[in-house]
Amino acid sequence: MVNITVDGLKIEAQEGTSVIRAAQKAGIEIPHLCEFEHLTPHGGCRICVVEIEGISTLQTSCTYPVQEGMVVHTNTEKVQKSRKFVLSLLFGERNHFCMYCPATNGDCELQTAAYKAEMDHWPIQPSWEQFPVDSSHPWLVWDQNRCILCQRCVRACTELSGQHTIVPMNRGADMILTTDNGIPWGESSCVKCGTCLQVCPTGAIMDKHSLYMGNDAVADVTKSICVECGLGCATTVYARSNQLMKVFGDWDGEINQGVLCEKGRFKAVEKIGKPRLKTPLIRKNGKLEPISWEEAIQIIVKRFRKQPSMGMISARLSIEALYTFKQLFQALGCEMIVSTEESGNDYHEVLAVIDDPKQAVVSPDMFGKRGKANSHAAKVFGLTGEWKADGRVVFAAIGDDSDIDHLIDPLSQADFLIVHSSCNSRLTDAADLILPATNWTEESGHYLSLSGQLQKAQASLTPPSGIYENVEMLSLIAKSAGVTVVMDWQKELASIQV
Repeated sequence: MVNITVDGLKIEAQEGTSVIRAAQKAGIEIPHLCEFEHLTPHGGCRICVVEIEGISTLQTSCTYPVQEGMVVHTNTEKVQKSRKFVLSLLFGERNHFCMYCPATNGDCELQTAAYKAEMDHWPIQPSWEQFPVDSSHPWLVWDQNRCILCQRCVRACTELSGQHTIVPMNRGADMILTTDNGIPWGESSCVKCGTCLQVCPTGAIMDKHSLYMGNDAVADVTKSICVECGLGCATTVYARSNQLMKVFGDWDGEINQGVLCEKGRFKAVEKIGKPRLKTPLIRKNGKLEPISWEEAIQIIVKRFRKQPSMGMISARLSIEALYTFKQLFQALGCEMIVSTEESGNDYHEVLAVIDDPKQAVVSPDMFGKRGKANSHAAKVFGLTGEWKADGRVVFAAIGDDSDIDHLIDPLSQADFLIVHSSCNSRLTDAADLILPATNWTEESGHYLSLSGQLQKAQASLTPPSGIYENVEMLSLIAKSAGVTVVMDWQKELASIQV
């Protein structure tokens, strides 16, 4: 440990720590643009310069290590003059008219730095030319006119995602950032993980879904986990007015350390945009007609008591839902109670953006076997095995699971098919009774990762009126059937080596 002084405050810091990190830990914020905690220091923007006693020139605090007895000044007249000059150059070289940028009013670090420097005009007349805008990416837009060449995206693509897709091209005032040396973004080697979006300090890289939905400052932020597969990556969910804005990786996540794949960051958001089922539906004379929840539940209980039956639940749903489902349909006399699984799983999408696969703490033999978010818990609860639907009444609790194509033909052989789903699909087209379900943004619950780590997903949105959460819906059926459900899944998990 070394002792330094920053703006008159005595600080003890780990030897080798950068000045900016030591200052931040002490509560002293030094303006910066290219510097990012999870990336290698770059020292390119020159905004974080500080004055160090005994050194005649200003030093970049992101690259300068602390030394015993060092005295640092972060806001002297010399420092302020340098920062304003650099900011003036940045505003002058590209189109940074803030009123037309979706990242304005809080999400643009360039604008924030200018406000902190008390800039109210541009001392240098803008002389920028028109730069290209690339919208060929399925999820993102890249506006080079907003870029400040901090190269955070370049470093994130290399250091965090391990892809090396984003690279600088040309030199000097003609420099731009590009993918694969000039290939359009949508045709490049990009794995669509979106890490570049998460680190961009301006409006240069924009999410097509969340454009103009509001800034982070007005969003409701929820820490949760991704339920797209069994790895259990930590997420930060942004919502506003009960509308999902975007999903970012949680930098504190033990498994993913901020990095997400395309499924967790973009496809999970796209899934929420599908038209919702909002009321129970019964098929009469070939057509689906609305009925009340009370009527639907009575039909379910009567059918299961009279006919051979099977219960199927998506392994994407929470432990609480899996455990309640198992108890309920065991009590109703189901011959088969299973979870939904497919023989193969697309782990390559996740591993492609995890630089060190050991981060996932998953043994290689798990890959390609089971991959839904709670597959491990479903196996622990015994919701596995052979099944057939023909001649039976079948309750299929699908939730918002979209990986169901392999279930459609066999489940269509059921004598009476009940589907619990958040939206219409080919499976609901074959259903005799449909119950509306919540989606992943509206459900809280626990998940057991493939590595045996127990985590909790937190709801970020409120479901529409008339749609029950999974456990609540199953409990209503249990109450009508006179079945007692005991929520002691922790004991069963604890009794099994995972």
